[in-house]
Amino acid sequence: MLHLLTKTSIFVKLPNECLCQMTGMPLIYAMPPTLDCGRETRWRAQDHANVSSSSCGRISVEFPRRAASLSWILFLLNGETRNVILLHFVDQFIRRTSADISFVRARMFYARPNREHSSRNIIVGLPCTHVLNRLNPSYFRQTQPQAGAYQDPDPRQQAQKTRHLSKYIFPLQYGLSNVFSQPSAAKETYKQPNFADREREIELFGTCKTPKRLKDVLVLLEKMIWRHGKCGYKLLRDITCPSKLTTTDNKTMDSSIILVSKAQQCHTFFFYRSPGNGV
Repeated sequence: MLHLLTKTSIFVKLPNECLCQMTGMPLIYAMPPTLDCGRETRWRAQDHANVSSSSCGRISVEFPRRAASLSWILFLLNGETRNVILLHFVDQFIRRTSADISFVRARMFYARPNREHSSRNIIVGLPCTHVLNRLNPSYFRQTQPQAGAYQDPDPRQQAQKTRHLSKYIFPLQYGLSNVFSQPSAAKETYKQPNFADREREIELFGTCKTPKRLKDVLVLLEKMIWRHGKCGYKLLRDITCPSKLTTTDNKTMDSSIILVSKAQQCHTFFFYRSPGNGV
């Protein structure tokens, strides 16, 4: 009984079809299985591979027609090639856990105001380089269309945008670089690369089929793109977080002169606290 409570993992099924771990080591700390290149695998490799030497002294290996396993292929290769392949497969199989992923504080809190390229106006909400603003910008408002001039968007174009967004949100399902399998950059400023722009990587990756487990999520992603374009982030900010600065007639101060007013207040404060004024 003590072994069951300390050495094994017991899961309980929840009503939402998820599993809750009750005992045992958490899965995020469990080590992945290693590749087995034991003695039996080597004997099996020697039995199934036909090694023949030519007059030039080179060795040619003829593999069987059926699919070869990774273990005995690595045994037949030389040391340098084996190390390169092992490093490649280690990066593919050994993944980071959720506890190993770090968020770059400088990218989240410290940044300059985002401005529109054409008018240089400050963009409230997501930056203009965000994937949602590239697919359906929320800061750009067109004039109201006339009656009868509205046209439904192209369903094929909407489907392409939805699949494109899924490659940003679920890169692991498509085999793209992600925080779980991307090696850390030791010589860069940040160990975690910035995945805000994947256009070049997606272009080099080429076209591919949508994974089966993501087909049910595409409907939600399509709604996300549409609602992002309809959302007024500036109006939502003014409602949830109104300005605390008011003018002399108790009216809300315009946001364009708030920074100027705060700068004048700071200048006046330091002027009266300066040592030359005897304060």
